[in-house]
Amino acid sequence: MKSKNIVLVSLSVLSMTACKRSFLTQTPPNQVSSSSVNTLAGLQEISNNSFEQMVDAGGHFYQWFDLVNEDVRSDNSFDGQTDNNSNEAVTQCDNFTDNATTTDGRGWTELYGMIGTCNLLIDVAAKPSSDPKLTDSARNQMVGSAKFLRALHFFNLVKAYGPVVLTLHTYSTDTAVRQARASLADCYKQIVSDLTDAIGALPNTYPGVVNQHTRATKPAAQALLAKVYAQEGDYTDCLAACNAVLPPAYGGTGLGSFSLVANFADLFDDNASTNTTESFFEIQHVGGTNAPTRNFATWLIAPSDYNLTIPDPFTKFVCPTQDLVNDYKNSGDLVRMNGVMVFENDSTVFTPGRIFFDNPNHYPTNATAQIPYLITRGQHVQGGSYAAGGSQSVIILRLADIILLKAEALNNTSQTAEAIPLVNAIRARAHLAPTTATTQSDVALAILHERRLEFAGQGHRWSDLRRFGAQYTVDLMNNFTDYLGNKLYNINANMLLYAIPIGELNSNPACTQNPGY
Repeated sequence: MKSKNIVLVSLSVLSMTACKRSFLTQTPPNQVSSSSVNTLAGLQEISNNSFEQMVDAGGHFYQWFDLVNEDVRSDNSFDGQTDNNSNEAVTQCDNFTDNATTTDGRGWTELYGMIGTCNLLIDVAAKPSSDPKLTDSARNQMVGSAKFLRALHFFNLVKAYGPVVLTLHTYSTDTAVRQARASLADCYKQIVSDLTDAIGALPNTYPGVVNQHTRATKPAAQALLAKVYAQEGDYTDCLAACNAVLPPAYGGTGLGSFSLVANFADLFDDNASTNTTESFFEIQHVGGTNAPTRNFATWLIAPSDYNLTIPDPFTKFVCPTQDLVNDYKNSGDLVRMNGVMVFENDSTVFTPGRIFFDNPNHYPTNATAQIPYLITRGQHVQGGSYAAGGSQSVIILRLADIILLKAEALNNTSQTAEAIPLVNAIRARAHLAPTTATTQSDVALAILHERRLEFAGQGHRWSDLRRFGAQYTVDLMNNFTDYLGNKLYNINANMLLYAIPIGELNSNPACTQNPGY
């Protein structure tokens, strides 16, 4: 069997149940029978499941939880609603008032559920099989995909919670896993190990496959490895990982087929964001009413009257701050500002008497000025009911990220002069002049700033700030003000991580809470 047929990442093979589960011990929702899994078809079904969990409309994390964790928590965005807050506790995340009873919405249960599916595939694939169709090549590729996804999920858990419980196998009973949190070093060691295995097992491309970037590939694993090393603070290995995946145009040895898209706004256009030359890995949605893989984040983020043909019942959960808007304008960066957000008069509503923006900490609720709304997770809704959703892809890993990470790695390894051209390459697409920064400290700030403008509304900012420095992040947030100049926050270093959810603490006595909660 040719490699392109080994892993079938169908959007409709399985019927998904909700991705939100209780605690990390639950078995994967669609595990196939023990009599059939140890075959090519059985492993393919589990592999399909592992990808579909990320795109399923019943899930939350990769649609918009990552935006809450990374953008709402930071100076980029805020919770635009206070009257219909949901179980995800977005307001508490925004205000730094979250605790062990509210932080499951930061991804703990959902990500562990997806890890469970990866573990199932890895465990089953390790058993002997009598299926002649299940070749070593097919098995290794599917295991490589599972390890790539497991590394991605664990990485997001570590960024949110710090050290976590490393569950690497499936469990046959409902008994709680009584396992302590691993050290942070061991968590990163496991993530790196999974990605190293994935890089060795995955192909560069899948010949003849249209939706290349929905698949786990060697470049996707290399790109994620670069991000992991950077977050860990290992800039020597980060630089090597960047060079392994970057194309020759940026000093790397990776595939030359990757390149920056010419028009930045195309990255968030429903009709242009799929399978671009800039994407290493993405989640693709199929819109429509009750479509199982619809991107419902449009309802939660985009303005109520922007390209919607039906009433929109939601105030917005991830709204750009005035500080971010001012930063774009003061930087002369209208290209990226208009690529990630639109401006609407708040009095424009579909439902009579409904105000779609009601958080007075950032804009007055009677504002007549144009209010910014993100369009990075959806612009169009297909369907005629509240159960409808859009088709916009969510790009998880892209080239611009790795270019700027290489610049960051170079600067942190005393190669500042080599970092500057990479920053300028990203600025050039936005039609901005080269950076004026030249010293190591100034270039570090320039890279952090460039990442803010490049990745606003895409789930990067909080991790970028924390990577830059704990005290820097605390000081930045404590000096952040509303539109009247009033300071909004009084945080400390303990608040840089989220609380371990109370459900996990109750079910797993060996698991300890983060300091300060």
